Parts: sequence; structure tokens; C-alpha cells
Amino acid sequence: MQKRFSYLLLTMLVTAFSIAGCSNDSNSDPSSTASLEETTENPAFLTPGYTKTSPSVLTSVYTINNETQTLNGDVFQSSSNNENALLVSEEGQLTLQNASIHKSGTITQSEAENSYGQNAALAVIGGSHASLTNTTITSSSPESNGVVVAGENSSIQATDLAITTIGDNSNGMDTTYNGQLEASNVNITTTGAYSAPVSVSQNHSKIHITGGKLSASHAVSPCLFSAGNLTVDSVTGSSQNNAASIEGGSVTWLDSSFTSAGNYGILLYETSDSTAGSSSFSSENSRLTATATDSIFHATNTTAYIDLTNTIIDSSSNLLLNCSGNSNGNWGEEGDNGAIVKLNADTQTLQGNIQCDSISEVSINLKNNSRLTGAVNTANTGDLVSMQLDSSSQWNVTDTSYVHVLKNSNSNCSNIISNGNIIYYDDTNSANDWLDGETIELDNGGSLTPMP
Repeated sequence: MQKRFSYLLLTMLVTAFSIAGCSNDSNSDPSSTASLEETTENPAFLTPGYTKTSPSVLTSVYTINNETQTLNGDVFQSSSNNENALLVSEEGQLTLQNASIHKSGTITQSEAENSYGQNAALAVIGGSHASLTNTTITSSSPESNGVVVAGENSSIQATDLAITTIGDNSNGMDTTYNGQLEASNVNITTTGAYSAPVSVSQNHSKIHITGGKLSASHAVSPCLFSAGNLTVDSVTGSSQNNAASIEGGSVTWLDSSFTSAGNYGILLYETSDSTAGSSSFSSENSRLTATATDSIFHATNTTAYIDLTNTIIDSSSNLLLNCSGNSNGNWGEEGDNGAIVKLNADTQTLQGNIQCDSISEVSINLKNNSRLTGAVNTANTGDLVSMQLDSSSQWNVTDTSYVHVLKNSNSNCSNIISNGNIIYYDDTNSANDWLDGETIELDNGGSLTPMP
């Protein structure tokens, strides 16, 4: 499945399945063939309690189907198209230790869809659960995710997990349709296009990783992709694309460190068919190193929440945040696809300008000894721009700035270092009544004055 996480046009492809159902090595029980309409609009095989006549479109070399198994030291391998090496289905329960899973062979349908887990090395579906310890997973073909967890009540819990994928559209691990995955001490590498080491492909799906290393080496593969809920704790990651692409989902970093070499460090957006309504990024005690060619944070066609606490941002870009519409073609209707961004900085040092276009809004909140060095809305294009500082925080202004609303716990504004620059505010906005429409001279020769 070609992901939508790149700045390129990444469109979720329409599902087209009509193949036979899952099989078990010891007791193969064929199921009915599903129609295109059934599998695209009602993927019932992902839901616990479906009947034998419900759609079941996955096949596998080894299947654990509505049973419990404990395996140790096994090797699972598939080289056939459209086939899993290992499948856990129909509320199956698997405990797997010291195993190897290898997958080659692609999806052959012209409109391939691998979000159900088809063609993954390991798929856990239909309310099933797998517990993995010291397991190695490799995928060497396109459209072959390493691990997929799909369906309500489907889950994986893993420790000491190593995943490598080299084909295009082959994520390391992926959760969809409410699937859940929790892992510790992971090592995941992808080299293909549109292949994130960690992907939460749909809303309500979750991944939580504690400890590990992630790497995506292709220019259009982010390190993290989320349309659901993704948390990493004590993880390092690198990508030649964005460190995180967030499509109507959330990404949380705790004590983690990421590097990115894409257009953006962090991308927050929604596609035309997204239904989440907001995207969020939170980082605490972490580090982002970004050689961004555009901006460190970019938000478009979404309401974005960015919460930064004691996070080091090291970047060559002078553009900290860009809130704007786009002409992508799949990220909302052009002219009506701006962003609303709420940036909260807590015990945080920020450097770079904040840019906002005429169909976008941004609010910046600095608290608990936070510092911003940069200019805000220099072209006076933003639809609504607000700045709030507590008395312990500081704005070091580097160019002429325009804010519609200014709130400052320090009434004499001595925590705004102007460097000779003018800050314009909207004296018609009631939130600025405390300024009485006056011009206030600031330190270092600048001033705070009403907009002309």
C-alpha cells in the first residue's frame, strides 16, 4: 500500500481482493471467496466472531487459526505472491521465541492493498494475539510489510525484535483497523520507497515502543508515520525523509532522539479523505536534528497541536514553523486547506521564524523559562496570529513581526528583546485592551505598536 506520508502524492489505494481464505498446515479449511465489495467495504474477517462464510482473504505457509500454540526456534518462510509466511487468525494465540520469519514475493493485484496484512511476513488479524521474543523478520519484496496487526482486539507484544524490509511500500511494523502493538528493544531498518520503519496506518490503531533503533534510508520514507496513536520512549531514529509524518494522528517522543534529512523535520497534515480532524506531535526530554530544506515543523490542511518540553532542536533551517495551505492535490481543496496550529513550549529553547499564510492561524505559548529567538508573521499574511508569554519566558525578536493578539504576564514587556525591531499588534482586538492602543518602547531600540 503506497502510504500517504510523503510530501509527494501518496494516495491510499483501493482494496481489491478476491482470493481464497486462510489455511492451516495441519488442518486446511477453505473459506468462501470474498467479493470486491465485501472486502473493501466490510472487511469482516478482521472482526472477532465472524462466521466461516465471512470474507477471509489471507493465505499463509503456516497458520494458527482459532487455536493456541507455543513455538521455539522455528523458521517460517514464504516466497509466493500474496502469501504470509506466518498468520495468526480467528482469535488465535501464539507465543513465539527465537524464531526467524522470511518473506519474498509481492502482491499481484493491480490495485494492491496490504493494510489487511496480505503478503506481510507476519500478520495477526481477527482478534488474535502474538507474543514474540528474540525474533528476526526479513522482507525482500515490494508490498511486503514485516509485521501487520489488523482488526479489533488484534495485538502483538514483542521483546528483542529485529525487522528488515528492502522493497517499496514495505513498512517494518504496521497497525491498522484498531490493531495494537507494544514492543521493547526493537531494531527496524527499511530501504524501500514509502516504507516507514514504524507505521500506524489508521485512526484508533496504536503502537508503543520502548527502547530501540529505527532507520529509513529512502528519500520518501519517513522514520515514523501515524494516522493513529504512536508513542516511542528511549528510541533513536533516522530518516532521509521526515522524522515523523503525522496524518490526522499523534506521535509522542519521550527521551528519544531523531534525525531527518527531508523537506521537513515533522510534517502534520491530513489528506482529502482523512476524518480525524487534528494532528498532534509531543516531545519531552528528546532531540530533533533536522537538515530541513523547508521548515522544521510544517502543518497544512489540519488542526495541529505541537507540544515541546525540554527538547533540543538542532537545525540548519531558519524556518521553525510553516503554517500554510498547499497545492498537493490530495491534501484538501486548494485555497481552503490551511492549518490551525497551537504551539506550546515548556522549558523550551526555540530558534527560527514562524510563518503563516492568509488561510492559516497560529498561536504560540511560551512558559516556564522558554525562549524563542526569531520573527513571527513577518509578511503580515497570517489570518490570526497570537503570542503568549509568562513572566519567566522570553521572545528575542529578529525581524519585524505582526501579531493579532499579544498576551504577556510581564506587563512592561521587558521579557521581549526587540533588537531594534518593531512588533505590530491589533489594537482593535479586545484581547489587547491591556495595551490601551499605545506604543511601548522595548529594550534594544524597538517598539510594540498598533498595526497601521
